[in-house]
Amino acid sequence: MRTHAKNAGLGDAIIFNTCAVTKEAERQARQAIRRARRENPNAKIIVTGCSAQIDPQTYAQMEQVDKIIGNDLKLQAETWGLESAERVLVNDIMSVKETAGHLIEGVEGHARAFIQVQNGCDHRCTFCIIPYGRGNSRSVAIGEIADQVRKLVASGYNEIVMTGVDVTSYGADLPGTPSLGQMIRRVLALVPELPRLRLSSLDPVEIDDDLWRLIAEEPRLMPHLHMSLQAGDDMILKRMKRRHLRADAIEMCRRARELRPDMVFGADIIAGFPTETEEMFQNTLDVVTECDLTFLHVFPYSERPGTPAAKMPSVDMKVRKERAARLREQGEIQMQKFLKRHVGQKRQVIVEQDNIGRTEHFAAVKLDKKNAAEQEREHHEDRLMRHKKDPELEPSTDYDPDISKSNIDRKLEESSSDMLDDVGVVPVPAHTLAEDIQEGKDLSDHSDEGGWLSRLTGGLSKSSNKLSKNITDVFTKRKLDQAALDELEEILIMADIGPKTAANIVADFSSQKFDKEVDKHDVQQALSASITKILEPVTKPLDIEACDAKPFVMLVCGVNGAGKTTTIGKLAHEYHVKQHKKVMIAAADTFRAAAVEQLEIWAKRAHVPLVKKDIGADSGAVAYEAIEKAKADGVDLLMIDTAGRLQNKKNLMEELAKMIRVIKKQDESAPHAVVLVLDSTTGQNAHSQVQNFKDVVDLTGLVVTKLDGSAKGGVVVSLAEEYGLPIHAVGVGEKIEDLSPFKAADYAKALIGLK
Repeated sequence: MRTHAKNAGLGDAIIFNTCAVTKEAERQARQAIRRARRENPNAKIIVTGCSAQIDPQTYAQMEQVDKIIGNDLKLQAETWGLESAERVLVNDIMSVKETAGHLIEGVEGHARAFIQVQNGCDHRCTFCIIPYGRGNSRSVAIGEIADQVRKLVASGYNEIVMTGVDVTSYGADLPGTPSLGQMIRRVLALVPELPRLRLSSLDPVEIDDDLWRLIAEEPRLMPHLHMSLQAGDDMILKRMKRRHLRADAIEMCRRARELRPDMVFGADIIAGFPTETEEMFQNTLDVVTECDLTFLHVFPYSERPGTPAAKMPSVDMKVRKERAARLREQGEIQMQKFLKRHVGQKRQVIVEQDNIGRTEHFAAVKLDKKNAAEQEREHHEDRLMRHKKDPELEPSTDYDPDISKSNIDRKLEESSSDMLDDVGVVPVPAHTLAEDIQEGKDLSDHSDEGGWLSRLTGGLSKSSNKLSKNITDVFTKRKLDQAALDELEEILIMADIGPKTAANIVADFSSQKFDKEVDKHDVQQALSASITKILEPVTKPLDIEACDAKPFVMLVCGVNGAGKTTTIGKLAHEYHVKQHKKVMIAAADTFRAAAVEQLEIWAKRAHVPLVKKDIGADSGAVAYEAIEKAKADGVDLLMIDTAGRLQNKKNLMEELAKMIRVIKKQDESAPHAVVLVLDSTTGQNAHSQVQNFKDVVDLTGLVVTKLDGSAKGGVVVSLAEEYGLPIHAVGVGEKIEDLSPFKAADYAKALIGLK
C-alpha cells in the first residue's frame, strides 16, 4: 500500500488499515481518524482494511475521510488515484478467488518480516465477521512464497513469520492441494539460508503429518506455536462452530511437546461468549494450565452485527470483563513460570528495538548494553564452533519495529451480508364483532399505561439507558474540552446515530458550550434539541386523503424479518377500525407461504379483505387483480405486500420494478406511496437497505419497527439526516397499538432519556 500510495503522488496521505475483530477496534479507528484530521487538516485520509470492507457506509459518513478502499482493491495500484476514482471503492470480497503474495514491502526497520501465505476463510464461526471482510480462503503459490522469503533474507531479515487468516487451510485451493507442512518443507529446502521460521495461529485439529514431522525434525521452525483456541468448554466450542473440542487442544500440546520438549504455546481466548456459565468459563480457565499455555491473547466477547452469536443470550458485559481479567491474571502466572525456567539458559535472540529482542520461544529479552562487546565475542565464537548447517544470526542495530507486532497473530484471526432471518408473527385467534368492539374501547383507554409517549419511552429504554449511562460516565461536572467532545461523538456513534450525524450534533453542541462546565442534564437537553431539529422535517404522517384517486395504492417493501406483514396488519387496523376507511390487502409476496399466512391472520383481525394467489404465482398479477377489485369495491386504501428476500439480490429488485410497471397499467399515478419497513435492530445496515431500495423504487416514506428490542434507536436520526425521507410511523412493541405516527420531539426525548 505504501508503494501504491507513493507512486500515486500521495506523499501527504494518512492510511488507516482498520480491524473489525471487536467494536472497540472500530471505535479506536474512528477516534484516530478524527484526531488525524484535526492534526493534519490538509492531508488525504484513506481508510481500508476489514472494517472498511464490511462497513464502508460508516466511514463514508465521516467528513474527515477522503477515500474508502476495500481489502482486495487496496492491493491494486490503479485504486489509489484520488482524483480519478470514486470515493468508495469496495467490491464483493466473496468473489475474489486469488490472493497476491505481498507484504514484503513496508517492513523496513524490522528484524522479523511477515509474509501472508493465505487469506480469507471458508469456515463460519458464529462470532466471527472477518470472512465478510477477507472473503473465502485463498493461498499463495509455493514458488512465490519462496521468492519472497529469499528476497527478505537477502535484505537482512533473520526471521520470517508466515501469516494467514486460517493458515492451516493453506493449499486446498491450489493445484495438487499441498498442505501447510508440505509448503513449509519445500520453502525451507528452496531457501536454506533462512535462519528462523515462525507460524501464526493454527487450528488444533488441522496440523497435517508433514507439519508434525517438521516440528520434530526442523530446528529452523521455532518451538513456539499459537493456537486459535477461543474456549476450553466443549458446549461453548460447539456454539462457536469451532472445528475442535477441548480434548483436541490438550492432545495437540501433548503431542507437540512429545516431539519437541521445549515447545511453548500461545492461544486466543474469548471470555464471556453468549450462554457461557461460570462452570463453562472454569473449564476454559483450567485448560490454560492443562495445556500449559504461556502467551495468552484474551478478549471479552464483542457482538458483531450479522453474526449468529450476536442473537444468542448474552453474558453481562461486567461479567465478560471480569472473566477476561481472571484469564489474563492466570496468563501472567503462566508467563512468570515460563520466564523463570529460562533464567540462566543460553538462547539465540533477534534484537528488534532498544536492545529488546525475541528468543526462539518468543520470550522478550532486554540486552545489557554494557555487555555488548562480550556478547559480540561470544557470538563470534559461536560462529566458529557452530555446524555449517546451523542458522547464522547476526544481531542488527538499525531498526524501528513495533514490538506489539506479536499481536499480528490475533489480528489475522479477526473476526456481511447481514443475516436477516424470517420471523413469524404469533397467530391471533379470530374475534367476534362484539369482541372487536370491546377491544377497540380497551385500546382507546390508555389510562393504565400512560399513553403513546409512555410506550415510546419504554420501548426505547434499551437505547436511552445505554446513552444515558454513557453520558453520565463522561459528563459529571466537567469542562467541555476536545477530549469530552470526542467521547460524546463516540457515544452517539455507538447508539447508531451514525458518524456524520454524530459529528454535526457534537459541532452544534460545541458551538454553544465549548470550554464551559457541563453536566449530564445539560448534555441531554442539548442533544434532544439537536435531534428534534433533525427529525422535524421528516415528521409526516401518511395522509391517504391527499390523493384524489381511489384506491390509494401503497406498496410496502422491506427485507424478510423487518416486520413488514405485521406493519401492514397494524396499518389496516389503524385505517379501518380507527379511521373507518375501506381497506384491502394484497399478498404479492408469492415466494413465501408464511407471508401469505400471516397476512391472512392480520386481515381477519382487522376485518379487511385479502387478495391472494397460490404460492409461486406471478406477483404482478396479484397486484393487477387487487387494484381491479379495489376499484370495483370502492376501497379507500390498498396495501400491497412485496417479496422480501435480501435487498442486494438483483432478481428481487427486478421483481419490484416489474410490479410497478404492472400497477401503472391500471393507474398511471399509482403507486401513490412506496413505504419501506425497516428493522431498527439492524442498526446502520438500515442505510444500505434504504439505498438499495431507492435504486429501484421511488421510496416515499419509512416505517421503523422493533425499537423495543434494540439499543440502536439512534439509526432513525441518521436516516432522517442522510435521506430526508418522511418517517410515517415507528413501532415499539408487539401490541396492535404499538405502531403510531412519528413525532419528532417525543422521539428525541425518549431516545435521550428525558422525561
